[in-house]
Amino acid sequence: MKPEEQTWIFHLGGKLHGLNTETGDGLSCGDVPLPGEIWRIGAGEIYRGVARGSSMAYLLLRLSPKNLKALGGVGEFQTSSRFCYRDPEIAASLFELRAQTSRIGLEATCGRLMWSLGQHLRTEARILESPKLHGSTVKHLEQFIEGHLSEPIRLEQLCRESGLSRSELCRRFSATFGISPGQYILRRRVRRAASLLAEGPVDLSGLAFDVGFSSHSHLTHAFRGLTGLTPSRYLDARTLGPVKK
Repeated sequence: MKPEEQTWIFHLGGKLHGLNTETGDGLSCGDVPLPGEIWRIGAGEIYRGVARGSSMAYLLLRLSPKNLKALGGVGEFQTSSRFCYRDPEIAASLFELRAQTSRIGLEATCGRLMWSLGQHLRTEARILESPKLHGSTVKHLEQFIEGHLSEPIRLEQLCRESGLSRSELCRRFSATFGISPGQYILRRRVRRAASLLAEGPVDLSGLAFDVGFSSHSHLTHAFRGLTGLTPSRYLDARTLGPVKK
């Protein structure tokens, strides 16, 4: 890879039980990638990844500074690495790409993917230029949320844990993570469910309560909204083929 190029990895699916990734500057992630998620590797970064499982499907895109400028990504922060995140429009394009079988369809979907990527970069630039949470607060909130996923987590609790007002917490949280506290908690619950599903067959109703959803249908709705797959499809096949609507 050229040192000035940024690398984007868009995960489409697969049968993974784990993926440990890290960069030379110490950024690391041990989460299993869900369909539609993004791993962005900064230009010139050393990247290492160790996957556990039988298969993985992904789209790899390398962008030069000229490409990034054309797409609208001009913020300095957007040259850095970022793991395990998603954008709804990009995810929708990826799910559509996964289902395409014709050349014309693929070309049209790739065009929409690039448009979504440009929109994502411009939105990210606006959000992430705001003041962020301090590193110690980030770590504390991450640990608090992970430790209470099976319970209702209210914004007032996060305000108490962070020592911030509701409005200040929401602003700084969104600037740090790129999403709201509620969206972050939802995604962590879906990820916990996916990790448990990857270990083998489980009772889906029991799983829903274990990761903080009110019902099996609530879990299914959230899981499909983020991954394009129902929990049953993810459990039975974790297929690389088209997603049935």
